[in-house]
Amino acid sequence: MYMFAALLTAVAHYIYFRFIDHGFVINAYESQIDILNKSGVPDIEAYTNMFQETLETVKSLTPIDITIEVEILEKIAPGSGIGSSAASSAAAVYGVNELLGRPFSGKQLVEFAMMGEALLGGTPHADNVGPALLGGVVLVRGYRPFDIVRLPVPDNFFYAVAHPGIVVSIGKWSRKK
Repeated sequence: MYMFAALLTAVAHYIYFRFIDHGFVINAYESQIDILNKSGVPDIEAYTNMFQETLETVKSLTPIDITIEVEILEKIAPGSGIGSSAASSAAAVYGVNELLGRPFSGKQLVEFAMMGEALLGGTPHADNVGPALLGGVVLVRGYRPFDIVRLPVPDNFFYAVAHPGIVVSIGKWSRKK
């Protein structure tokens, strides 16, 4: 049953973007970017520029490329402190990049996943999505402009995760800053 619902959704998306939309969604997002740029929020242009680059890529896609449905079966408890939102964001952008034939670099994927982190937790950050997408240990040298590098990891490097079973909302934490 689910397969037929997914197929129907895919067909509906294709028909919408091929015959009905005529750029409405992209134009709506671009007008929101203009509003944000005029809002006076400090340093907002760095984020809106990144979003504009993403929209430019989406503009180049065909309706069949856009028709993707993502379902995440999360095994990490939200609020656990070990990257549940990062795991979801990284998995989504990695999967879509694979489906599209890998047009985006690792750094671009991290930037896209940061937007997922912003949706889930309130702020775009790369502390967890960076290692999830690039592998190993990463260093975020800056966000404006975004600069991330993968650091060499010795073969005998090990770590452990201790989880006390406490749930903390990243959204509440990030808004207190």
